[in-house]
Amino acid sequence: MLTSWYASFFIALFLFVLILTTKNLKVIVLECIDESRKKLRIIIPSLIFSLASLLLFLYIHLPILSSNIRTNQEMILNSPNFSNIMNGSQLGGGIFSRIYEILGFQEEPFYYEYQIGLTLSIFAITLLIAIFFLLNFRHRNRYTFLIKLYLINVIILSVFFVVDNSSVFSYFYEHFKVFSSIRVPIRYLIFFATINVFIFLKIIDLNHLKYLKSRWVIVTTTILLILVLDQFRLTTSEFKKTSFQGDTNLTKILKTNPECKSFILSTEGLEWWDDQLQAMITSAESGLPTVNGYSGGFPNGYPNLNWRSKSDLLSIGRWLTANNAEEKSCVLRRNLVESFNSKIFVDSNEGFDLIESNGRDVWRWSISDQSSLKLINYRKLIASDSLALDLQLPKCSADSYINIQIGSGVIQRFRIENGVKKSIKLDYLISGESEQYLNFSIDSSGCAVDNDPRKLYFNVSNIQVN
Repeated sequence: MLTSWYASFFIALFLFVLILTTKNLKVIVLECIDESRKKLRIIIPSLIFSLASLLLFLYIHLPILSSNIRTNQEMILNSPNFSNIMNGSQLGGGIFSRIYEILGFQEEPFYYEYQIGLTLSIFAITLLIAIFFLLNFRHRNRYTFLIKLYLINVIILSVFFVVDNSSVFSYFYEHFKVFSSIRVPIRYLIFFATINVFIFLKIIDLNHLKYLKSRWVIVTTTILLILVLDQFRLTTSEFKKTSFQGDTNLTKILKTNPECKSFILSTEGLEWWDDQLQAMITSAESGLPTVNGYSGGFPNGYPNLNWRSKSDLLSIGRWLTANNAEEKSCVLRRNLVESFNSKIFVDSNEGFDLIESNGRDVWRWSISDQSSLKLINYRKLIASDSLALDLQLPKCSADSYINIQIGSGVIQRFRIENGVKKSIKLDYLISGESEQYLNFSIDSSGCAVDNDPRKLYFNVSNIQVN
């Protein structure tokens, strides 16, 4: 969670403020230079290696910063605030889960970073440190360095802290590209807690005769025990190793279409984040480039979607066209591959279950009396022609009428007989870089067939776009 970049950034920020607030800085710098001269054989190779690593980092990082788009809203969501500062409910909340539950923090089995908190014990020792320094203000010279560490720690936290959907850091995030890579400022709480635990233990060490050998020893031991137990968790993350191994069947399905030069994983029924992660694994296994992917930001023009949303094939198509990459691109489903290079692309909108195939026919069952498909034209030119499709009722259904309408066009009504597949031809006209809905409604209450828990109304199969 506290990756090398975040850890380096927080340490550099902390040291920068520490150096700025150091007295006799010039004297200290001169002393460091003098000492360095005595150890040039060690320092020079280290400096060369560090400089080379820095240049490599900048070579990779700077172009990404200039092309990625990161929203301020995402950063604000993942910043510390009053609602999460004391939260310790992650991974079940540990031994004190009942206390967190009483305080209104829900037990969370996963790492939702925007809910990370200090835990009650860390929050408590942060207050105790402040109280100790106030009570010993007359002896502040003895604790000068610790007080400085504490104040710097609190000041940096306040820079990241969100009040009314805004923070000091949000200004730098929006106006300076280098700061846009710090999308999850709440991770500073990990660093903040570490510094404060050190200060707390150092105070005890400097006053060990009082806190470890007198009547205070019980209080000190109890606080330290609570501090340790509050960080301990009885369960681990519920993410399993198998969750990151991918679906090898997708690679087999992808290879059934050798014409594909790149693919977009859009499985229907799952959320966008699942497709992004799965697609990267499938791409690595198949050797075929994918348009999906996870990163800290998005290339220009690429759809910036919420993790919980569905795939946006229209925006992805626009991005492919803008980068001249739409030729021989494909959409990978759980059980088949579809060409994404056709004049228009047909995708589910609502009311239909997942796409199905037996290798010869491709169909979608409507599980609602009103359902729709999306006709996607991601190119700039108007798309106009016809499409053909087959309609069929479930075996349990009586003869019914199905109404079909493209966009706001004329509603066409078709009588479908039970057991008979009816072929339909429809004309379409779709503006450039837009989509229309192919709407269906049926005069039937639906029915269920044996060994199928769904309530079925009709299916649409073998859609052919001209």
